[in-house]
Amino acid sequence: MKTMFKKTLVAAALAGFGFAAQAADVTTNVVNISKQGAVTGDLTAGNIVVALEAAYAVGDTVTFTFSGGLKTAPLTITSSGVNAVTLGRTGQTATTVTYRVTEITGAGAAHGSFTFTGATAFVFKAADVIALGKVNATFGATLGNTTSPLDAPVEYNADKDLTSGALFSVRDQFVASITTANKFNGVLDVAEDREEFTDGSTDVVTITLANRSGDTGAVAKGNTTFVVGGDFAWADSAAVATPACTAGAVVGTPAITATSYTFTCNAATTGATLTLNIDQGADTVPVNPTSFTLNVAHGYGAATASLAQGPLDAGAWTVNGAIVTIPYMAYGTIGTKTFSQVINLTNNGSQTGAVYADVWATDAAGKSNPILKNVVVGTTNPKATLKLAAALKTAMEAKGFKDGTVAIRLLADVKADSVSVYSAYVDNATTERAIVNNDSPVVATKVVNGAL
Repeated sequence: MKTMFKKTLVAAALAGFGFAAQAADVTTNVVNISKQGAVTGDLTAGNIVVALEAAYAVGDTVTFTFSGGLKTAPLTITSSGVNAVTLGRTGQTATTVTYRVTEITGAGAAHGSFTFTGATAFVFKAADVIALGKVNATFGATLGNTTSPLDAPVEYNADKDLTSGALFSVRDQFVASITTANKFNGVLDVAEDREEFTDGSTDVVTITLANRSGDTGAVAKGNTTFVVGGDFAWADSAAVATPACTAGAVVGTPAITATSYTFTCNAATTGATLTLNIDQGADTVPVNPTSFTLNVAHGYGAATASLAQGPLDAGAWTVNGAIVTIPYMAYGTIGTKTFSQVINLTNNGSQTGAVYADVWATDAAGKSNPILKNVVVGTTNPKATLKLAAALKTAMEAKGFKDGTVAIRLLADVKADSVSVYSAYVDNATTERAIVNNDSPVVATKVVNGAL
C-alpha cells in the first residue's frame, strides 16, 4: 500500500523579513503483516522515496527516525537528480539512522529523489516489528551539524506531522463487517400481533468477510463461525432461519437458543447471510423488539487456531406499537419498609391491544436479572385506563420474586403516541407516594386527592 505525505510551502514574516521553508515529499509503501502468521527473521521495508525540495550543501545532516526495530541501513545512497546528492551514514541505532551530505554533483538545486529500495532498503528485525504492531518513518534534515531545519517544516506548519509515513502494519488477516444498509431492520407490526413485520415476515443480515491473503506471513483460511445474538425466545426451532455462505457452504447443523443463533461456513466462504422468518404458522407467538449482535470466530491454519471478533452491531427489530420503560420500582419489604405499587396504562387512542411485560430484578451487586419475558399482563382498551400493578406483582411472585427493586418494560400492541403510563410506589406505613418518571411521551393520568 502506498501512502504519500506531501509538505507544501509555508511562509511567515520574521523580524520584518520574508521567510519561507520547503519540505521534502515522503512516499512510503506499507508492508502489511498478518497478525495470525508466524513471521521470523528480517523484514525489508517497502520503497521509501524522498523528493528533495531545498538546496543542500556538503556537510548537511539527514536523519530518519523509526518507531524501532531497525537492523541495517544503507551505508551510502545517491539521489536521482541532475545535481545528485550523496549521503554517507554517520550513525545508527534501533530507532534512528543519520547521514551526512558527502558530495553534490554540480551547483544546482535540482537534487531529485532518494529511493530506498533493493540494496539500499532499510531492514528491520521481524520480532521487534511484530511487538510494535506498527513502524513509522520520519524524515528530517538540518543545516550542517546544527539544529536549524532544512527541507523540513517550521514549527508553526499545521501539517508538520505528515512527514511521517508507515513502513509496517501488523493487522488481523481476517475481518468480518456489516454495513448499515445490511443490518437487521424489521419493524414489528402491532396490527399483526407482532407476528409479522410491517413489510412481511422475513428480515436478513448480510455479512462481508475479508481475507487479506496478500499480507506478509498470511496463513490459510479455515471455517468461519457466526454467532448472532438477540432475543430468539419466539423461535420454536433452528428452522426459522436460513443461513447462506457466499461462494461456500454451511458446515454442520446450525444451533439456536433463546439468545443466539449459530452457524458455520467453510473455508471457501467470502461472506454470509442469515434470513430470519418470524411467521411460524400455528405456532407463531408475538415477537419482542430486540437488538442484534454478531460475534465471529475466524478459523485459520491449524484446526485449533481461531481469531475472535465482535461483538459487531447487527441491527435491531423495532415495533410500531407503544413501549414504556419504568426504570425503578420497589416491591415487598425493603429494609424496614413495605411497599405497594401504582402502575396505570392509559390508552387515548381507538385501538385495543394486549400489554406485555419484561421485568428485570436488581441483585445486591447491582446486576440485572430477567424475571419476566414477553408476559401478557392485560388488555388495553380505547379511551380507558388499565391498572397493571396487581397483574405484574402476581406474575413476578409466580417466578419467585417478592422483595426488592425491578425495572419494567411495557409493550402495548397499540399506536405508540396513544399510550401513557403513570408509575409510583407507596410506603404502606405512611401512604407516602414516590412517583417514578418513565419514558411515556405524555402523562395523561390525573391524580385527585391522592387517588387515581
